Amino acid sequence: MESLAVAPWIIWLVVAVASFILEIFIPGFWVAILGIGALAAAPLAALGAGTTWQILVFAVVSIIAVIFFRPLALKYFFKSSEKREANTNAMIGKKAKVLSKITADEPGKAKIGSEVWTAIPENEESVFEEGETVEITAVDGAKIIVKSHN
Repeated sequence: MESLAVAPWIIWLVVAVASFILEIFIPGFWVAILGIGALAAAPLAALGAGTTWQILVFAVVSIIAVIFFRPLALKYFFKSSEKREANTNAMIGKKAKVLSKITADEPGKAKIGSEVWTAIPENEESVFEEGETVEITAVDGAKIIVKSHN
């Protein structure tokens, strides 16, 4: 009678693959962490290491992956569009230096940090000369709307 036992390293690989597939349906990089741990335990099982060593390596690698890999994965794989929108909204209230005259009829240029933006005044009567400091009140596409800095 033949034995139906499956080699332990195959079990670890099945757990790893199943974890990575399950991660597609349950995002958050928690299940994939277990897959990383299982991938680390598989070679030990193939080399004949005991079950205790396999489980220890699985646990240690999974903990290390939680500490180091999960934050990186969340940062690079789960970017939301809200964060990108917040970057332009964060400019509201900041000061900008006028590089070229800004009028309602003729948009000018203003520098915020190291970036140069097309700028228009908040109201039609305002005129800002080169060298003045203005305050950003809104962002409209690739233009900033500015008012006098008080």
